[in-house]
Amino acid sequence: MLGAGTWFIGFGIPAVLAGGFVASRKRLAYQWREELMDPDGGAYPPLTDADMEFIRHVTPPEWPLPEGQLPTAKKVTGLFVSPDVLSGDEGGALLDEVKRWIALYGQKVDLRKVAFAESQAQSEGVDIGFYSDIAIISDHAEDIQLMKAPWETGDRIKHHKMPSSLRYMVNKMQRKFEGLGRLRHVYVEYSPSGRFYHEPKPTKAFDGHDYVVIPLRRDQNATVVTFAPLLRSRCSFVKEVLMRSWTSHDVDVIIPPGSALRVYGSARYEWGWGIRPGNVWFGNYRNSIRHIDAIRTPFYLHNILSSMACRILRPAPSVKESDAALVVLHFDGPRDFDKPRSLLLQPESLIFGRPPTVETYEKWVEEKPTTESVRNEGVFLFMVKNYVEMLRVT
Repeated sequence: MLGAGTWFIGFGIPAVLAGGFVASRKRLAYQWREELMDPDGGAYPPLTDADMEFIRHVTPPEWPLPEGQLPTAKKVTGLFVSPDVLSGDEGGALLDEVKRWIALYGQKVDLRKVAFAESQAQSEGVDIGFYSDIAIISDHAEDIQLMKAPWETGDRIKHHKMPSSLRYMVNKMQRKFEGLGRLRHVYVEYSPSGRFYHEPKPTKAFDGHDYVVIPLRRDQNATVVTFAPLLRSRCSFVKEVLMRSWTSHDVDVIIPPGSALRVYGSARYEWGWGIRPGNVWFGNYRNSIRHIDAIRTPFYLHNILSSMACRILRPAPSVKESDAALVVLHFDGPRDFDKPRSLLLQPESLIFGRPPTVETYEKWVEEKPTTESVRNEGVFLFMVKNYVEMLRVT
């Protein structure tokens, strides 16, 4: 008969080793994320005030300075715009390729989302008829949106099943931005009208630590992407969003044609990206692209926008086609290109979690509690449940 020591050696030690390995992977993931969110951690190149020329705090329409506040590098961390990533010819050719991808793998926005958004907008007198024409490509579920990209996602992503033009974009971004690591997720939006409507939502932890936003526009105009803090109440009225954005803490990032935006650190985990419907403005409702071009001389005098910013904001000549696309590529995060993540010692399920599905996709940020639901559940249980949900998402 086996003694207690033999049982301990046979089962206890392996259990301790296995538990220690899992705990160390969990701790590694948390520790790594905290290091990436530290602006002074050295995981990313330091930002200077010169890098902030593409970023503005959103201000209300009545704000006296139409150009918006100029944030410093210490206030906004994790947003970096790299100009001249793609030439004009490359951008046009890649936009044609996106149209081809859409024909093969794209799906229109879910009809339930379209009906809800259009009914809400119509009740406020806002026209978002373009929303139903937007098509999406993704390799995993996006909210209630079903996807069918054949190259899979995460560690199982298969580059050979991607279009060659998509592989070209991925390789170009990995060469342009140091330490992006492995590709984990691809998300594409295509709009025949060149207009988008994307509400800020939390990016899945499964998608990796970094992502790159690449706008492609036929009219060669700049694209404005808005970042809103995830743990603040957001305005749900489309008319208010058009003039004031989603929250009073939002940040606008302007991406010139041919440029790309890298999102990382605190901006990756604490902010969600979105695009307001309607006219494109930057920092302030009165600060439209056309308006900036009309008053660019005072900007020179006050040294608020550099000559480069004024040049990229100048509207391009009108063209017949006005379609546009947004390509969002998600990556592992800062890794030496010669030292990729060990898939055995740093498994995906313990570092990044499981791929999102329609059933498991967190929707708590979209749910609006009613008085009746809170009364039926009880105030204390309601507060505890939502606090646990908040911790789980963040």
